[in-house]
Amino acid sequence: MKVRKENKIYTIDERQKASYLDLGYDVINETTGDIVEHSPLKSISYAEHLRLIQDREDKNIVEFDNLNTTITEKDAKITELEKNLVAKMTIEELKTFANEREIAIPEGVTKADDIRAFIETSYFTTK
Repeated sequence: MKVRKENKIYTIDERQKASYLDLGYDVINETTGDIVEHSPLKSISYAEHLRLIQDREDKNIVEFDNLNTTITEKDAKITELEKNLVAKMTIEELKTFANEREIAIPEGVTKADDIRAFIETSYFTTK
């Protein structure tokens, strides 16, 4: 295993790891040089801490916005698919569709086109 402190890199064995960490060395990946374990002596300034928090919040906001956009796009696609499905349904299928979505079809509405129009105005416009 390798440890690094500033520009010094040493190859050590597992038994020496704790001692080197206590001296301020970081354990690094031998291939990439990335830090695998930080020394407990490491500290950062308060300003750096605040900057890191702000960076994380900024990334979270961007990720949240991207997820919201994805959800909105998928909801629109689902609505489009449901509209296409409703356009091809029989009277019984339309009644089942309405019942499953708790859409109350008025008693006088009995024709397929009228039920379809009612579903479109009461279900798809409120989605």
